[in-house]
Formats: sequence, C-alpha cells, structure tokens
Amino acid sequence: METCCDAVGRTTRCTQRTRAPCRWRRCRETPHDPAAEHRLRAGRVRDDAAARPVPGPGDQLRPSRGEPGLPAVPPADVPGGPRDPCDHARARRGRARAGRGVPAAVLDLPGPGRMASEARGCVVMSGASAVNVWFWRQMATWSTLLKRDAMALEYWERIAAARPDDPRVLASLAHRKAEQGGRIEAIALLERSVSGDPEQAGAWYNLGYLLQESQRHDEALSAFERALAINPKLDLAHYGKGLSLVKTGRLEESIAPLKRTCELQPMSPFGYYQLAHVYHRLERPEQVARIIQRLSGFEPQVARQLERETGVGPASPGP
Repeated sequence: METCCDAVGRTTRCTQRTRAPCRWRRCRETPHDPAAEHRLRAGRVRDDAAARPVPGPGDQLRPSRGEPGLPAVPPADVPGGPRDPCDHARARRGRARAGRGVPAAVLDLPGPGRMASEARGCVVMSGASAVNVWFWRQMATWSTLLKRDAMALEYWERIAAARPDDPRVLASLAHRKAEQGGRIEAIALLERSVSGDPEQAGAWYNLGYLLQESQRHDEALSAFERALAINPKLDLAHYGKGLSLVKTGRLEESIAPLKRTCELQPMSPFGYYQLAHVYHRLERPEQVARIIQRLSGFEPQVARQLERETGVGPASPGP
C-alpha cells in the first residue's frame, strides 16, 4: 500500500488492486499513519516542506481527488492574509462544500457560531464574556434578594468592567452605588448612562433624585423634566419635580406636579401631604381641609398629623 501526498498536505492511498500509476508528483512506500494524516490535514505539519514549493499568494493549490482548486491562502504578513490559524481549515471546508455543488456565493457566508469579519478566537472570547456577564447578572440578582448588598455591588462592578459602555449596566451599577452611600459616584455613572442612551426615563429620574438629595435643585428639575418628556405618567418624577419647586420657593408652580402625583397615585398619601403644606403656606385653608377630609378615608393617621401641623380640621361634608 502506497501513501501519496499532494501539494496541499492531504494524503491518499493508491490501490494495488488496480495497479494504476500514481498521478501525484511524489510517492513513497511508507505505512499509512492516520495521526500523521490528521496533522497534515490540519495544516500544522507540512510533510517534506523543503522538497516541495510553498504556494505563493497568487498560486493555485493542487486539488485533491474530486475537489476543485481554490486560491492559496496567503500568509499572515501579506495584505488580505488569514486572520487566525483556522483560516486554512475554513478554506478546506469551502472546497468540500464546493465539491458538493454549493453555490460559490454561499461559501463566504458566516455559519452558526462564526462571524465573517472576526477570527475564531475572538468569537470564542466574546462568547465566554457573554456567559460570564449572564452568570454575574444572576449572582447579582440573587445577592440582592438575599440582602447581600456588598456582594451584589461587586458583581455589578464586574459586569460594568465587561460592558463599560452599556447604559443599562451603568444605571444599575449607579443604583447599587447609591444604596451603599456612593452618591457622587452614582451621579457620575448616571450621567454617563443618560449620555449613552437619553431615552431612559428611570435613569433620568434617579439622576434627578440624587441631585435633589445633593441640594442641586435646578439640575434636578432639568432631570425630572427629561424623565417626564419620555414618560409623562411617571408619578415619581412629578413628585420629585414638585418637591424641588417647593425647595426653591416656587410654590405656585409646585401645585400642578403635586396634583398630577395625586391623580396618578390616588391611594398614596405623599402627594396629598406635600400639597396640603403648599396650600397652607399659600394661606388656603379650605384646600387643606379638603385634603384632610380625603385622607381621612384611607390614611387617617396622616390626616391627623396634618391637622396638628396646620391647625386645620377636615372639611365638613356637603349637603
């Protein structure tokens, strides 16, 4: 049994039964070695490289039996050369597909698990990174549910290191930072988040809330207005805007957002409480009495607190 090697490094066997003459350039009588054949097919070891010419960038590779020839794969230092060692194997798969009658236009299309413009190693690394991020997200979620805030913050920091430009990741990390007392860092992260994706109503509200806590009410008002422009039904943004207007002494302007808060959350006492105090400072006791009367129906404790603080009793029911 003879083992014949072509210029590409593939090995075939000549049959002694037909005793046909070997049509390859070189032929020697050696036992067939499957391991050596696998190395030759993988392109890792070239048999007798000095004895045969190395194909150049423009040469045609010598075809194997039943396979059409393809342009040689240029070396890495040649413009347009392979991006990784797997390109040679990709060319061999392309020859096999062409031998099966696959149209040439389909040969260069990316298959499952491979990108056309990236090397295989890069695809594997991006896949591993995506798996890591998914795992860290799960661990951060479970850490939050188990009240392990420090651990949750650590996992979100890992996710942010892997996805430094993801606006959603930055917003989530800012939330954890704020819970741990890092208000300044949280504001910086939220500013990066909304600059990357300005259509996040929740991120704008959180930014306004932290700015409000930092006594930066003018900036907080701007953030609340951006949140409301995206989601006009975000009751927290209406409430925050009303509080900042109260803090800056703009009482008349604060009535509208506080009323809107009460409309969106009719069973929440917070908007009613702040609105009652605004009416009290504007010397409108009849409005305060109506609010106290309304709160007596579902929050009697808050209604009694308002009576003590404002000195106004509930309005008498109408006829």
